[in-house]
Amino acid sequence: MATQEVSDRFGLKEGHPPERACSRFLKWFYGEARGIPGVLEDELFAAIYERLAVKRKFSHWNYCRRVAHGIRAIRSFTANGKTPRILDAGSGFGDKTILFALSGAQAVGYEILPNKLSVAGKMLTRSQEAAGGSLEASFVAKSAFESEGPFDIIFIMEAISHIHPAEGFLSRIREILSPGGKLIITDSNRSNPLIVKALEKRVGKDLGRVEEIEGHLVANERVFSGPELKGMIEKAGFAVSLVDWQCLVPPGVFQVMPYGVGCGLDRFLSQLPILRRLGVVFTIIAEPVTRS
Repeated sequence: MATQEVSDRFGLKEGHPPERACSRFLKWFYGEARGIPGVLEDELFAAIYERLAVKRKFSHWNYCRRVAHGIRAIRSFTANGKTPRILDAGSGFGDKTILFALSGAQAVGYEILPNKLSVAGKMLTRSQEAAGGSLEASFVAKSAFESEGPFDIIFIMEAISHIHPAEGFLSRIREILSPGGKLIITDSNRSNPLIVKALEKRVGKDLGRVEEIEGHLVANERVFSGPELKGMIEKAGFAVSLVDWQCLVPPGVFQVMPYGVGCGLDRFLSQLPILRRLGVVFTIIAEPVTRS
C-alpha cells in the first residue's frame, strides 16, 4: 500500500474524497504523459488526453464519479487492514489500474490491444519511479475472460459492451470473485437516444456486431440499458446493491458552469426517478450471492 509520502508525490492527500483523489491523479498522470516519448503519438490516447487534460470539466466528472466507486470499494477493505486484489477488466492505457494500486490495492489490468499495453507499460514505469517501486500494479496481455482469480473487486469500465459474450463473462467472473467481494460495472446507457446516435455514427448501425481482434471475439459497442444489464448480473448469481445514474447535465452546459455547481446539479438530477434513466452512463455495484 502506498504511504502518504508516496501519495503526496501524486498530489493526493489523506482524506480526499474519491472523486477529488481521482481528479488530482489524472492531473499528474496526463501531465507526466507529455514528457514520455511516444505516448501522445498514439491517436486514441491523444484523444483521451484532449478530453481529460484539456477540456476537462465534463469529462473529468464523467470519469471520476465512476472510478470513485472503485476507490470506495478499495477503502472498504483497507479500512479493515486488508489489501484487496482488484481486476481492472479492459484496462486500456492503465490509468485506472495505477490509481487503484495507489489507493491501496493489488491491481491487475487485463487488456488485449498492444498499443494500449505499450502506453500502460510506459506510464506504469513512470509511476513506479515516482512511487519508489511501491505500487502493486501489473498488466496482462490477455482477455478478461482469461483472468485468474480470486479477486476481491472486479471493476469493468466501458468494457462490458465489448466483451463477448457478456452473459458468459458474468458467469465466469462469478467464479473468480471472492466471497464478500464487489463487482462494479460502469458503461454507456442504451436508453439515452443520444448515446445510441453517437455510437451508430462512429461504428455503424449494427451495434453489437462481433469481430475478431488480436485473436479474441469482441462485440462492437453492444451497449445495454441499466435495467437490462442489472437483470443479466442478477441472473449470473449476484445481488445488485446500487445503480448510480449520471451525466444528465448536457456537456455544453456543464462546461460553462463552475465545476462544483455542475457536479452538484448532476447529482441532483440523477435522483429524479423519471430523468435518471436517461443518464449518459450508469454504474452497477453487486455482490455474489452466497450459495447454499
